[in-house]
Amino acid sequence: RGGSPPARVRPGRPASVGVTVEDEATTDAKLWEGAHASGWRLHDKGQGHYLRVGPDGTRHTNKADALEARRDSKAAGKAAAASPGPAASASPPRPEVGTSAEAPL
Repeated sequence: RGGSPPARVRPGRPASVGVTVEDEATTDAKLWEGAHASGWRLHDKGQGHYLRVGPDGTRHTNKADALEARRDSKAAGKAAAASPGPAASASPPRPEVGTSAEAPL
């Protein structure tokens, strides 16, 4: 009956996101102390609703999900710091070429 069909939106994603809240005090108050400084941002969706965007760009529609992402990120960072680096190789070092005392063929 005339008019445009309704816009299709992927589940879990808003049709449009409003203004990014760059105010550190508001971001920290709505998430946690230090959230803004660590890269988290809020997008005002209107009517008191916010989209929380993590430093890696992940989008969270509620504070609980954002807190879980923060915990997961911290745990991953600790695991990476505790893992051995490339210096801790399981194979023995290879001898350098030309250092052998053997006679040439």
